[in-house]
Amino acid sequence: MRKAIAIMLMSMFLFGASLAGINNVKEIAKNTAQNVIEKTYTFSPPEVKSEGNYLIVSANNAQATMREGYPIMPYKVAIFHFPAGTKVAVKSSIGNVNEMKLDKKIAPYPTLTLLNSNEKPVIKEGDVYSKGEIYPEKWVEWRATVGLYNGKHVVTLSVFSYPYRYDTKENKLIYTDKIN
Repeated sequence: MRKAIAIMLMSMFLFGASLAGINNVKEIAKNTAQNVIEKTYTFSPPEVKSEGNYLIVSANNAQATMREGYPIMPYKVAIFHFPAGTKVAVKSSIGNVNEMKLDKKIAPYPTLTLLNSNEKPVIKEGDVYSKGEIYPEKWVEWRATVGLYNGKHVVTLSVFSYPYRYDTKENKLIYTDKIN
């Protein structure tokens, strides 16, 4: 039974790795114990481009946060499926932290508009810009949900890694080279 669980965890890991979101990520993974999955992502420095009054932060093939009025920031997500009833916990650590002073603010996500509307999306800075917060708040966030996957009851674990964070008070980008 333990071998079957270990094989299933490893195959889920390999499937999840094929869905990796950032091209410039060096992924090191190992199954360090029978019930532990460890993943390490390495990241290159952020790509920052000027676009009008704002800056755009990007990474190859990364997904971007889409919270109205909040800075658009790249992130990586890893998804795992476990048998229903599995208890999960996520621990993380980060590598070297660097800072980059910015000459403009990072672009906020625009307000939502209807597809059949001729209106242009309105770009409006949300409260996070005036409160002087760091966004995203954490380097790693996770969510566990229960549902059906391929006709089986499973626990789906989604782990969101944010290698680049924006300090709105100091107008600087804080970034790491590794998230474990």
